[in-house]
This record gives sequence, C-alpha cells and structure tokens, in this order.
Amino acid sequence: MQRMQIWQQWESASEVDWGLAVEREAVIRPLAEQRRLCVEDVEAAVRHLGIGRSVLYSCSGALRPPFSVGPENGGQIAGFRG
Repeated sequence: MQRMQIWQQWESASEVDWGLAVEREAVIRPLAEQRRLCVEDVEAAVRHLGIGRSVLYSCSGALRPPFSVGPENGGQIAGFRG
C-alpha cells in the first residue's frame, strides 16, 4: 500500500516539481556515489539547492549504493561514525 502511494505522488508531480527534483538529483547523485564527502562539495551543494546539510545527507544516503565492509576500509563501514 505504501509503495502505491509513493507511485501516485510521483505520477501527480507538476512540471515545476519534477524539474526541481531532476535538478536536485543531478547535484545530489554525484555526492552520493562518493565514499567520503568533502566539506567544500557539501557546502556548494547546500548553497546551490537552498537546503540544509541534514537534508542533503538524508537525500544522498537514500541514493548511496551499499558499501561492503572489508579490509580496504579497516573493517568499518565507510562514512559510519559509531
């Protein structure tokens, strides 16, 4: 049921809303594909998009591919501070 509601929301997006989503995705996806984010890239993205860092991190996390835990990153999940 939840999935159907999300699909309906996407399907009913206005041209303006869809254009905004495409613009945001073009900025956020390259960040999400990086293992580590540098402060300069994050600051440039939040200024460009007019959003806060927490929103940017949330969006990039949703787009981020899963990273494996292994010896190349010391057995830790990249980006995880726990």
